[in-house]
Amino acid sequence: MLDLVIRGSLILVFAFAAAGLMRRASAAARHLLWASTLAGLLVLPAAVRLGPSVQVPVPMLAASAAPAAPALAPVADLGPTSDFAPVGPPRARVRSHTRAHVRAHVATHVSAAPSATASIVGPSAADDMAPDPALAPMSAGVERAGVTPTAVRERAHTRSVVRSIWQIRWQIWAAGVLIVLGRLLVGMARVRAIVRDAAPVTAPEWLLLLRSVAYPLGVRRRVRLRMGPAGAVPVTCGIIAPVIILPEDAEDWDDERRTLVLTHELAHVRRLDVLTHIMGQLAVAVFWFHPLAWVAAARMRLERERACDDLVLVAGARPSRYAGDLLDLVQTLTGATAPAAAALAMARRTEIEGRLLSILDAAVRRGPLGARRIAGALAVVGMGVVTIAAVHPVPLAPQDPAIVVLPAVSALAQVPMVAPALARATTFVRVGGYANYAALADIAAAAATIASDAAKRQVLFEIGQRYGASDTLRHAFFATTNTMASSSERRRVLLALIGTGSRDKQTLIEVVRSAATIASDHDKGTVLRTVAGLDPLTDPALRHEFFAAVATLASSSERTRVLLAVLGEARARGHDNPDGNAVIAQLALSAATKLPSSSDKVRVLRAVVHGGWLNDATVAKDFNICLSTLGSGLDYHYVVSGGGD
Repeated sequence: MLDLVIRGSLILVFAFAAAGLMRRASAAARHLLWASTLAGLLVLPAAVRLGPSVQVPVPMLAASAAPAAPALAPVADLGPTSDFAPVGPPRARVRSHTRAHVRAHVATHVSAAPSATASIVGPSAADDMAPDPALAPMSAGVERAGVTPTAVRERAHTRSVVRSIWQIRWQIWAAGVLIVLGRLLVGMARVRAIVRDAAPVTAPEWLLLLRSVAYPLGVRRRVRLRMGPAGAVPVTCGIIAPVIILPEDAEDWDDERRTLVLTHELAHVRRLDVLTHIMGQLAVAVFWFHPLAWVAAARMRLERERACDDLVLVAGARPSRYAGDLLDLVQTLTGATAPAAAALAMARRTEIEGRLLSILDAAVRRGPLGARRIAGALAVVGMGVVTIAAVHPVPLAPQDPAIVVLPAVSALAQVPMVAPALARATTFVRVGGYANYAALADIAAAAATIASDAAKRQVLFEIGQRYGASDTLRHAFFATTNTMASSSERRRVLLALIGTGSRDKQTLIEVVRSAATIASDHDKGTVLRTVAGLDPLTDPALRHEFFAAVATLASSSERTRVLLAVLGEARARGHDNPDGNAVIAQLALSAATKLPSSSDKVRVLRAVVHGGWLNDATVAKDFNICLSTLGSGLDYHYVVSGGGD
């Protein structure tokens, strides 16, 4: 059980650290983080038991598992022991010392009142309980060490209590699980009773409004609408057959408030919030003893409501009106709210202040998450949970001192031999002020035969420091660079080469071509974003190669990051090259049209809007083409309404 607690704590600590880094992310992204974290806690016991197991040697465990030294401190340290020489294991010696001390202590207290002792147990018994002279030195030594009989008894009692509790730890855990699950089941029963007692809404204006709000949100499921008692807040419940329960006084609301409330509740249906809520409650039931699990569940509940608030605002609601209606619903709350463990209430007094501040803050990032981003986040969290569940620390196996391990001979040994050649190539061998690039090209070509990408990178680093505008050197340098199979090593070489920011156009073209063949989208995107920051892409050949490399990015998010970086640099240099920036905006829109994620398309479209390039007729045409590919009416409205990114 302790092992499970440690693994669960690691997951929660990582989640809280990630949440700290995501303070500026949207509420939907933070809700996804907490929901996936609680899902990971829920499957952690099964993953530990049924998943793969990887044994990781830990030196600290080896030190703790090492056998104790055969000799301990001498007993004489506790006091003079003239005739006492105990034998046996060290723990037996300690127990014998303690028993001897207790006997001496009891005997001393008995001898302090001889008359009382004699009257109770008789003279012979009192004589038998007299202090043993042979044990007096031992007692004095233990007293000097700070060990008293009371402390011994208290420690023994504490150990006994802890041992007893530890023996029934699983029974205690099961009892806690039953209590939390019982709370959930009772709440579900209460919600079911509320739904049963609520009257179905059959008014045509309500049903028509429900359908008109559900369609733009992408809700295609059948949602039942019921009317509950007055003075309550709107509630959504049900996983398979969702139900929205409105208070009786909803009949007095105007059309705008009705639309806002239904949008918020249907946002819960679209996001499957009831499912994630029940899943979080089950995770809390399993880890009921962990305070961070309860905090994570509370954070998920708060971010869930904020994410639905964001969808309401993205749908076109005025923040001031929506905040006022939300506050009015809380202030007029007189009836009993649905149980928090089993239903999703639109507003609760304990969390209304933070939601109102978020609604009225224009700088908050809003908008839904795309399917690819959700799948990617779940995959990352899933891999993290599997990794934490699979790692099993084991003591490091001690090495036999008689075995000598010789250092391995690798391709790195070739690097020192290259340094003298590099020096000879650039010291005195200069013709007309130019370095001997032919010698550097020969070294670069020879480096292609090095097996290790790390060693190859070291050689190319040295050549890059002496790099110049030479066709021969450029051809040899990039021919060797393109033989590197490691994406990260090739990225480091390319970034080091263009790090000075003073490279010629042909070199930048070769850098982009080499980046296009990098396997990792992350490393490829890093190189392309760096090139975009160093060069305005005014050269047609470089611009063509750049966007051709962008098209090779399989990751929608990485491609979007590169396009946003290009548009951001073009916007910053807007007055220097307006015609060239319009061409860049056209190419970015053409690339964004092919993005699989609608949310990523929205970000690129918003960047074009902020860049002010829609005055160009060609840019406006490509903008409308990309805009027409948005699959969701909500995303379309988000772009044309001027929402922030």
